[in-house]
Amino acid sequence: MNESTFMTREQLDRLANQIADLSLRIDVAKHTLLTHLREFDAHDGWAGSGFLSLAAWLAWRIDIGPTAAREYVRVARALGGLPLVDAAFAAGKLSYSKVRAVTRAATGVNEQDFIDVATHATASQIEKITAAYRRTRVDPSEPRADMRRFARRIDTPSGMVRLELQLPP
Repeated sequence: MNESTFMTREQLDRLANQIADLSLRIDVAKHTLLTHLREFDAHDGWAGSGFLSLAAWLAWRIDIGPTAAREYVRVARALGGLPLVDAAFAAGKLSYSKVRAVTRAATGVNEQDFIDVATHATASQIEKITAAYRRTRVDPSEPRADMRRFARRIDTPSGMVRLELQLPP
């Protein structure tokens, strides 16, 4: 590192704060994008454009990959049924990464629980929590719900890995 690129701790802290502030503004803007996308979808704005789906239209229109477009559409639609998650995202209390994970598992009944966890966990931790929740959730209307198959990896505090399997007899 040469002298011309040396930054003081104060300069680095200021730069770190600018990075965090920009990220927050991007997430709030992404909320606005998803809100507009949900409204566009509700009015079938993409219909008649030659595309087979909103995601296909979106991938073309904003030049993103089809997987990202499908995820935007999924999250936008899910936020329509999760007003508390939607409000937390709009206020910048949850990042897009956390919202994306939460919308995979949250319902109108448990969304506040997921928000409470998400505000104190990393996006990676929320991904793991929501994935585990979805794997272990038992639907009582499902026949033999207690016999659902699953494989679970649990990282123990000591650094060991525990594997848990549930299989039918």
